[in-house]
Amino acid sequence: MLGLFIVVSATSCIKDVEVPLRFEGERLVVEGQISNEPGPYNIRLTLSGAVAAGTAVPEEKQVTDAQVSVRDDQGKIIPFVHTGSGFYQSDDPSFIGEVGRSYSADIRLADGRNFISLPEKILTPVQMDSFQIRFVPDYNRFHPAYFRTYIYTTDPADQENYYKWEAYGYTRRKTLGVGCGFYCIMFDKCLQYRTDNEMSIMSDADINGGRIIDKGISNSYIFDYGTHFIDFSQLSISKSYFQFLQQYVDQVARTGSIFDPLPASIKGNIVNAANQNEYALGYFSARSAVHKKVIITPYYITEYLLDVSANAFFERVSQPCFDVYPDAVRYDPPPAPQVPPPPGWENADSVRVNFKFP
Repeated sequence: MLGLFIVVSATSCIKDVEVPLRFEGERLVVEGQISNEPGPYNIRLTLSGAVAAGTAVPEEKQVTDAQVSVRDDQGKIIPFVHTGSGFYQSDDPSFIGEVGRSYSADIRLADGRNFISLPEKILTPVQMDSFQIRFVPDYNRFHPAYFRTYIYTTDPADQENYYKWEAYGYTRRKTLGVGCGFYCIMFDKCLQYRTDNEMSIMSDADINGGRIIDKGISNSYIFDYGTHFIDFSQLSISKSYFQFLQQYVDQVARTGSIFDPLPASIKGNIVNAANQNEYALGYFSARSAVHKKVIITPYYITEYLLDVSANAFFERVSQPCFDVYPDAVRYDPPPAPQVPPPPGWENADSVRVNFKFP
């Protein structure tokens, strides 16, 4: 029987099989937040469903004809206007979210449906005690060596606290540049805007009133020797938003085995006002934030070591650096300053980072 099975298998045809995919139907997807920091604030509306490969949302999935506003618990209404690609932005430049106030989003679609988010309160921000930046000489074919940011915070004992950390900034990139005369090369360096997509969240359930110590929150990858510009923030968020994010983290952490249960849609805080059983995907959150801006300079870390680390990520093309890397900052040719620092870091803390761990 075994031999017969082998013969039949070897002579059988290979057929294309279309595997049926589960699709629960098109849903509204809402991404937005309000905070105690100056706006403008953004809410993005899209539609769920099967999309082509890539990260961009196709035009047919962008909701561009909705009426969007945010209401606080005193009845004040803040209108949002569409700015393109499904993004809606607060229309009052003087409006800033207030600590202690609650806010909800109001979304009216062109088909008449009205989605409203459950109220979210902006909580009192928890201050960071200190931070550290460390050089991590770990690199492989997926990423170069990097600087990692660590946070230290004293958790208030008189309340439940839920935290989320975010970071963005500018890292250096390089190309071969372009010629500008005899032995002159320009535009071979640039600063690329990058956000850190690491999901860093935490509850104080196990440390209430204690200290958050050595909490790693973000990486800034070293693609070229020189300074980095990092803005990281500690957010105080609601319990319900923390639970929403925790469900997301749990789904992403699955092994991916075919025996795992299929991921379910994670219910957020936005429902159809006329049908509580119809909910949108995503979440409209209110949060308070404390920020820290830092300029990082490698110190006693050799340019040779970083070049070895980043060798596989160097685009060897004779083009301006800012034309090659997405979201890179453009600048003028000499005699204008080359690779000028981005605006907003004038009062940032300067940190020199050694090869040796602190």
